[in-house]
Amino acid sequence: MECRSVFLLLLIGVPQSWCHLCLIFPEQRGAMDITRSGSSTCFRHGAPCGGQAPETPGVTPYMGGQQMWIKIQQNYNHYEVGFPGYMDIAIAPLNSLDFQMLAFTPDYYVHAQDHQKNFTTIVVLPNIDCDHCVIRARYNPHKPGETIFYQCADIKIKKSDGLTQTPPMSLPPLSQSLDPEYRTVRKKMDVLRHRNRFGPKMDKQYVFGLSYNPFDKAIVNFMNISLTTGYPKYFDGVDLIIIESKLKNDVTKRKSVTRETEKIFGYICAAIGAINSRGNYVGLFHDEKLDDDLAFNFMEISLHGGNTEFYPIKSLKAPINAILPYSNGSFYTFSIAEGSDAGDYAFELGTLIFHPDHKDYDPWYQYTPIVKTQENLYINFQWAEYDPIRHLVYVLMGNENSPDRLQARLYTFSAFNTSIVITNIDVDQFTFTSMHLDKRTGKLYAVSPGLFYSTNVSGI
Repeated sequence: MECRSVFLLLLIGVPQSWCHLCLIFPEQRGAMDITRSGSSTCFRHGAPCGGQAPETPGVTPYMGGQQMWIKIQQNYNHYEVGFPGYMDIAIAPLNSLDFQMLAFTPDYYVHAQDHQKNFTTIVVLPNIDCDHCVIRARYNPHKPGETIFYQCADIKIKKSDGLTQTPPMSLPPLSQSLDPEYRTVRKKMDVLRHRNRFGPKMDKQYVFGLSYNPFDKAIVNFMNISLTTGYPKYFDGVDLIIIESKLKNDVTKRKSVTRETEKIFGYICAAIGAINSRGNYVGLFHDEKLDDDLAFNFMEISLHGGNTEFYPIKSLKAPINAILPYSNGSFYTFSIAEGSDAGDYAFELGTLIFHPDHKDYDPWYQYTPIVKTQENLYINFQWAEYDPIRHLVYVLMGNENSPDRLQARLYTFSAFNTSIVITNIDVDQFTFTSMHLDKRTGKLYAVSPGLFYSTNVSGI
């Protein structure tokens, strides 16, 4: 999900809004306290600078066309499954709204929202003279009840005559590195170098998934992972090359790609995937990079030597959090839709139905809502399962205002009579973010990652 000449950031009632963002370096306008999560100094709204007045830039200018170190902190996390947000860094002269993007990273998932994470990047400043430029940090969580968070810093830039951009810094040798993040990257690179190392049971014990390469941001690979050795392998016949789209929401024609295809317009939406009745991998696909629009394309990756197909989705009005196959070419979906009043939300169980190619039309998927229920608090989507025998859809949701205790509810939708049953989950001993259905018995199972909340009690 990168765009234009963008450098990847390297990872080194109405619901209460929790997610926050602070700009550490260059230091943001106004006060800054990053000693705790949920800091009010990281909680600023309103474009372009969170309501903070400009400040006088430092005396020493930054050199244009040269590298600049930038560091931000996500002071609270609000990852939205199926429609993940992003953080970006941009620059513009004072009083200008024409910001030039310098860096971008998609949001990431964590178990507990009460989570602080620093992001660092090295960007190349525009080679200009600017007595007062503004560095803007922005976090758009794409989360119901959340608005965009902004921070700004004021800097001075001096043009560098006759100098070109400095090449990106290379990764230092492991023995010279003092930063544990470098060691982590080296270990990941070692795993990739040994990606074809598999055990004898590989053909029966593996999982599928999409692999994003931070060192080659234009490429996404479809992978399988050995459950015997843990090593990844490129899935034969499927390499997806993702580049910036030249077309916006142009889904009038079906797209088909093979291993030899050089370009695909758009990008893959993270965290949404399933295996359909034909045994192929399906997911969602965006037409535009860094676009806040929904994913209006359905993607099917053949696991049997065929092509990757793309189909338009019609009548979709809310982001899809889960895709659950229930018959050939048909899927149940779960979404969180905005209500008619600001701050109101509704859970929506819907269907995606495949419409084949007729004489005058290309094939498409039709979205239709079938069940809705009002909900303004438990809006943190965690997991969904479909019981094909009992025709029930189970959805695990977290409490937006419980970032540490992680209170949760199970919503059970009947696909036939449109009834809904809500069950509060006891999280005093275990917290949950996923669940799995035993289709034979209809029982749900889960593995708890642990407790994130404790109460200290002292007696006399």
